[in-house]
Amino acid sequence: LKVQDIFGGLIGSESDETIAQLLAAVQLTVVDNGKDVIDGGYTVTGIFTGHDSYEVATITAGRFTINKKAVTVTVGDGSKVYDGNGIATLDDNVTIQIADAVEADLDALTALVKQNFVAIAESDANAQGYNITFGETTHQNYTIIYGNTGKYTISKRQVTLAIGNAGSRDYNGQEIDVSE
Repeated sequence: LKVQDIFGGLIGSESDETIAQLLAAVQLTVVDNGKDVIDGGYTVTGIFTGHDSYEVATITAGRFTINKKAVTVTVGDGSKVYDGNGIATLDDNVTIQIADAVEADLDALTALVKQNFVAIAESDANAQGYNITFGETTHQNYTIIYGNTGKYTISKRQVTLAIGNAGSRDYNGQEIDVSE
């Protein structure tokens, strides 16, 4: 934070050094200081600590704005074996990468992304996979952009068939008819 301008009252011949001293003599304070994006920003006030030749008559409060940061979400592929159900949630084997986020926010952002996963109702095996999609995802401090999102593949379930005792008959000179 810095004082940007001095309005009026200076003698026209003041050196850059004197102006720099005046600017440096203002202690700035952010009212209700915070770290999050808020509508209208934060109010910044100042206290003049003094100068040999000048006294400050008025300090006009300023604003400090924290803008949302854009982050890009990339989602890997997922898979499961056919179980008769669609895909209601993203399991932990689906990788979610969030570029440019503050490290301390990654877990919460990942949870938010998972929460906005659009369930895949289809439950049939599909080797081509179903697109992984998300609803609108909003966050106070971030603009969330979805980059590449993967596919969720449902593979066929393996089953074992046991023929066992297929029956019997007395000899009749005919081939076995499996439809009997």
